[in-house]
Amino acid sequence: MGFLQIWQASVDQDVVNRVKVAVVKAAIAISAEPAATPNHANRGAYARSVLMDPDGSAKRMTLGVVTDAAVQATRSDEAIYNAVAGQWNAYAGVAEEALAALAAGVAEPVEIVAKRSIWPFGKKAQA
Repeated sequence: MGFLQIWQASVDQDVVNRVKVAVVKAAIAISAEPAATPNHANRGAYARSVLMDPDGSAKRMTLGVVTDAAVQATRSDEAIYNAVAGQWNAYAGVAEEALAALAAGVAEPVEIVAKRSIWPFGKKAQA
């Protein structure tokens, strides 16, 4: 899919509506995750904002969702939901928080979801 086709898909109201259902479903699930979940504060705050404005949230996330290869290939509900779940931390600001912590000299990598780390090289070298 080229950029123009991706943009066209992102403004297709049927696609936006399906993303809306996916973001609400994800927000409800994330709201119920344990507080000890890595980055739960940011994830939960974004979940609350999604539930307060599902229309706006869907419009904001749809462009990102339609860049997902599985969504482009199948446009299935499952692919859309998986793309929403996979991009959640980016929209919730988790990556920015993690990068800021690393820049501040955090010795350990900041965990993202599913024990994935944004620091791909193991422990950050001590100064």
